[in-house]
Amino acid sequence: MEWADGDYDAALHLLDRQIVDVDGLAVGKADDVELTPVDDDLVVTGLLTGPAALIPRLGGRAGGWLLRHYAAIKVARAHPTEPEAVDIAQVARVTSQIELAVPRRGLLRSREDGIRRHRIGDLLDAPVRLPDGSRAGRVIDVRLAQRADSGALVVSALVVDRHNVGGLLGYDRAQVDGPVAVAALVRWLHRRARLVALRHADVDWQRREVVVDLPRHGEPLTPAR
Repeated sequence: MEWADGDYDAALHLLDRQIVDVDGLAVGKADDVELTPVDDDLVVTGLLTGPAALIPRLGGRAGGWLLRHYAAIKVARAHPTEPEAVDIAQVARVTSQIELAVPRRGLLRSREDGIRRHRIGDLLDAPVRLPDGSRAGRVIDVRLAQRADSGALVVSALVVDRHNVGGLLGYDRAQVDGPVAVAALVRWLHRRARLVALRHADVDWQRREVVVDLPRHGEPLTPAR
């Protein structure tokens, strides 16, 4: 598909939306987004659905405890902590829900194939540090863009902010309307938000943290008025 507006913010536009098939039947929710390293890109290859996708997003001890107990009751699966995925190529349109171009029967695929992959959920809320180790904020969203040459949807940048309060809720985009007071509050809370190109971010997937030189590489994210 041609992704509208040229780019998407993963948490804003994809996560937690209902996935429906070509007949309007429910498939599940987009509980996480699958990323596959290809050359120097992180390519969006699937939408992850089910408890094994959602639980890790809780993070901390609670998330780990719940995932272990979920795995214990799913003993019939070889890798119970690996969620099922919908190939991103099956997405026809993204509105208030994610609409697929195919029927849901036999749609979900297993991720138990040994291919190295990552998740958007491992980036969201990850601490961001400067090269000297000092804290620079956290990742509040992940920006996706469509490559002109291949049409692939890739991670282009991270939205970084010092605030721990929610996300931008789309108020940095000119086409988003909403209550004036809410828009003003969100923009004020995230007035120091920065857009950091992925090429300037060193992601440690094991520790779930990002190192970046924000003063040099952070582009101020000026909300549209």
